[in-house]
Amino acid sequence: MSENEKILLLSCCAPCSCAVIKTLAEQKRNFAVVFYNPNIRPYAEYVKRRDENARLCEKYKVDFIDLEYDNERWCSLTKGLEMSLNAENAVLYASTCASNALWNMPKPAVIRQ
Repeated sequence: MSENEKILLLSCCAPCSCAVIKTLAEQKRNFAVVFYNPNIRPYAEYVKRRDENARLCEKYKVDFIDLEYDNERWCSLTKGLEMSLNAENAVLYASTCASNALWNMPKPAVIRQ
């Protein structure tokens, strides 16, 4: 990876990505964090995770992209897959859902800089 490439880091919560965010920021890497986690319930828990992630990004002066929370859509897209995915495929599926959400969103993402 060249030093000029921008990294888009998918994050589900601050504890999962805080070490990566800190390391990339300290290395002065060009990156942004995209928060996407519509499977979290209740909504209040989602908000806590989103806000802590945004706070961490603000601390390290990293762009933060907040994708739309749509738990109903997530549940309809993943219905029936609960027991059919192994851990590796589940990560791939979640990443694919996030990519699709980023490019096919009915509402624009919120970007905090």
